[in-house]
Amino acid sequence: MSKKTSLGDWLRWLRIGVVVLLLIAVGLLADQLLTWLERFSRLPLYLQYGLGAGGALLVLGAGAWWLLGRRRSIRAEPPAALSVDVLTERIASLGEKGALVEPARAELVELKERQAHAAPYVAFFGAVSMGKSSLIRALSADQRIAVDVRGGTTSKVDHFRWQSRRVGPVELADVPGFADPLKPELADIARDEAIRADLVVYVSDGDLTRTQAQEIDALAAFDKPMLIALNKADRLNADERALVLTRIRERVPAVADIVLASAGHQESVVVVNADGAESALLRQRAPDIDALKALLEVRLGADPASLREARERSMLKLSEHKLNDAAKRLSASRADALIVTYTQRAMIGAMAAVAPGTDLLIQGVLATRFLTELCEAYQVDAREVEIGDLLKRLQVRARVQWAVGLSIAGNALKAFPGLGTVGGGLVHAVAYGLMFEAIGRAVADSLKERGRLQSADIVARINVSQISALAPRALELAKLLLDGKKNND
Repeated sequence: MSKKTSLGDWLRWLRIGVVVLLLIAVGLLADQLLTWLERFSRLPLYLQYGLGAGGALLVLGAGAWWLLGRRRSIRAEPPAALSVDVLTERIASLGEKGALVEPARAELVELKERQAHAAPYVAFFGAVSMGKSSLIRALSADQRIAVDVRGGTTSKVDHFRWQSRRVGPVELADVPGFADPLKPELADIARDEAIRADLVVYVSDGDLTRTQAQEIDALAAFDKPMLIALNKADRLNADERALVLTRIRERVPAVADIVLASAGHQESVVVVNADGAESALLRQRAPDIDALKALLEVRLGADPASLREARERSMLKLSEHKLNDAAKRLSASRADALIVTYTQRAMIGAMAAVAPGTDLLIQGVLATRFLTELCEAYQVDAREVEIGDLLKRLQVRARVQWAVGLSIAGNALKAFPGLGTVGGGLVHAVAYGLMFEAIGRAVADSLKERGRLQSADIVARINVSQISALAPRALELAKLLLDGKKNND
């Protein structure tokens, strides 16, 4: 049986034909140029100088026009500034394509509501059991705030009012703590509310861990104004406080303001009675938040307009972030559907082939369409030459691993009931499906992470261990194939 001509072979012959035509064209132009030069040399001298100067001016003018036009085109296409209108248009466009855009739209609604609210927002943010709720209760004097020494009391965002003498009413947001092993999903709720605030108070009760420093860096990416409140500072002596403050400044040098605070806590004291007997007594230590109050009033009162503008920019970025996540999820969903569809089509095609071979996976229109549609799902502009190059690379890898796929499919289908006379063809088709699915997943993962078609990265993601791990998948693919074949029949 003769070997079929692949897409790469056609492209190679096409390139050779183009080179031959270019060589012929260059020869004709050279002959014509010599004829013109010979005629030009017969002209009077003044005409030669005149035509030469005119030609030079024409070339210079065309070059200047091209450069100016290029600069205008670059200036005419600046990236669109992030705004409510821009995001609204993008939300509508993605929503029509089926993306889940409600979270992004909800951020714009929340932005509008906060723009109508004059009071500044301060979010108390940090890891679980740092004393955020206790500090808010001390500031607002609201005893309804639940506080528990076990930590993790706050399971949603609550807002409380602090009446500042210098600033006026201030909304205090009590957000869930990070690193709660029982409620890890609350971390996103906490971070989002912190991004919506005018000012973030990051609460810690000691030196920052790596995770806590990463929390601060994540907020810094949204340009959030921030200060650090070292809570329970009264439990440290002077040397310990100095050491902790030094370590915090080393870990997060971008945060300039660090303030010592104490929300108050119960302490055990020894009381000596009149008869000399000693007894332990629990008493409530008064909160010490004067420095925190003073710093909050300075930061909120210095430039309220700038704080509001920074908050709006942060909320727009948050909406854009959620919109980008929706786009990624839509792309991943489309890629998953394409992998299932083309894997089934590939297996049906293998069953229809008289003598399926190792090249079936990467030849023909089916593989090209599959790769093209995966690129479209991730909005990657892949040229035909790039897809052809990827197909050639995949062909080499498929030949090496085809035997592994056949072995897995053969062993997995031994116990499959009711195969009848289609057993051999089914084994080849399932092996074909295993390879096609593995390659489709590798392409989708690479496009998702890199945002472009990179053949070397895609090929590196496909190996024997990946295929051998798909052995349980062989039975599922066989059922998928038979169902698809039945529907097609």
